[in-house]
Amino acid sequence: MARLKKRLTKRTSKKSTNKISGELTEMNCKKCDRLVYNVDSNAISVLCTRCTTLLVGAPKEKIQRVKSNKPRGWAFLAKYIHEDGTVYFRGVEQPKLKDTLKPTDLKKLGEKRKKTSEKNKKIKEERKIKREKQLVKEHKKRASIKEKKRKEKIKMLKG
Repeated sequence: MARLKKRLTKRTSKKSTNKISGELTEMNCKKCDRLVYNVDSNAISVLCTRCTTLLVGAPKEKIQRVKSNKPRGWAFLAKYIHEDGTVYFRGVEQPKLKDTLKPTDLKKLGEKRKKTSEKNKKIKEERKIKREKQLVKEHKKRASIKEKKRKEKIKMLKG
């Protein structure tokens, strides 16, 4: 019980406690006598979360998104012309320009995206290769410095 109380008190933020007029107390639920934490001392009665959901009821239908026939990211394009002739500039419809321009070719758009992604992959690979070369160079440099120091020690011991 103490653990549950500790966990529930951690969840309440400082902002919510600032709005409460009095001190926080514990009360029993009006319907099921379940203990409810973090209740304002001025409260007369309380309903727990389970009783509240029973009163309100669960939603009957799941809200489903209506799938549009526009491509992914169309609202972020500078200019997108739908197949029916509707013109959009940065996601905002331009009714004055309807049926004035040709529809956007989605295949070309996809090819451009693929080219840029391939270009980015090449750039990343080049950076990786360059970094590896740099690491090898640094390693050789450190090894040569160690070798020089070792030779100097040998000379000092002999001479």
